[in-house]
Amino acid sequence: MSRSLVCLAFLLLPAFAQAAEPLPLRNGLNRVDFTGDGKPDLVTIARRENYNAHGFDVVTFQADDGGLLQVPLFDGDDETQFATIRGGADCVLHDLRLVPGRAGEPATLIRADRALGESYADAADVTFTWYALRRNADSEVGRPTWWFERVRTTNAKRPYCDVGDAFREELGFTPPAAAVETNASPAR
Repeated sequence: MSRSLVCLAFLLLPAFAQAAEPLPLRNGLNRVDFTGDGKPDLVTIARRENYNAHGFDVVTFQADDGGLLQVPLFDGDDETQFATIRGGADCVLHDLRLVPGRAGEPATLIRADRALGESYADAADVTFTWYALRRNADSEVGRPTWWFERVRTTNAKRPYCDVGDAFREELGFTPPAAAVETNASPAR
């Protein structure tokens, strides 16, 4: 019996390991299945340049449900239509990882945020905000068809300058998933 369980564990290990790696996202259009239905959805990362070291990237999510549907983020009753990746020449202060679920399950969105502090180059506390993808199967009035809902918040064990380092050291996510090749790039 125990031999069978050990064999089963080794067979399932690649599936769990694969599910733990964030989806690779780049500047532009990213066709990835984040709803878990086997069809590619759309994650768009576009640069909002301001011609200094502090331009940022805007990330939007659209589910393919027979047509593209905007997928907002909800923090309680607060709704936003996009997330941002931002920082400066020294460190990234805000970034995200989109972690696929197991087969047939939706992805989890994790955002990392660090306060500015005295400067972009300072280490400061990092907060991880975890979002679960929800579907409005009952057509609840006022809710979108799909949305990411904040389900928990955790804090990094120590301060970081770059939230990409916090993702790597605290959650084991390597390489960075939101590798946008800009001057505020988390691709390191």
